Amino acid sequence: MAAGERDVQPQKPRSQAADAGPSAQAHSPTHRRHTGSREQTCPFLVRVFVTRDVHRRSEHYETWDRPLAPPSQDPSFDPEVHLYTWLDASLAELAELVREVNVMARKPGTRLSFAHVQRDVKHHRIKVKPVGQVPLEYDGPDGAILLADIGFNDGDVIDVAIQSAHI
Repeated sequence: MAAGERDVQPQKPRSQAADAGPSAQAHSPTHRRHTGSREQTCPFLVRVFVTRDVHRRSEHYETWDRPLAPPSQDPSFDPEVHLYTWLDASLAELAELVREVNVMARKPGTRLSFAHVQRDVKHHRIKVKPVGQVPLEYDGPDGAILLADIGFNDGDVIDVAIQSAHI
């Protein structure tokens, strides 16, 4: 692991909704719709690349192992975070983990914009597809989107743009 990279493994979220019964769980952003028990499934590595304001474009990912920073990016800003999670992880959970390791993501008025980055082997290109935004103050409707919902596969990456008027 390179200097500045961090491995973060999510805690199993325990919400009040989990104790409130099935109807409350259905509206909880951490409610699991897709996969089985996390106790029986091994988490996998998700590489998350963080930028300020805007997502990287596909040409920034041509060097897949270490994407180039956008021209406006501060060169001292270490953009990579390693998260160990499951396909049933929601964008709200990922946002919480990114906020744990990135001070800028905790500022009031901040929202995290998520994009799914994957190799299109058939057409020899990189695809960057925006998938949702999670504000700091609340999860919003996109917070319930799961990695499985966006077609995330082992080896894909997540691009997170920290968006705020205060950065």
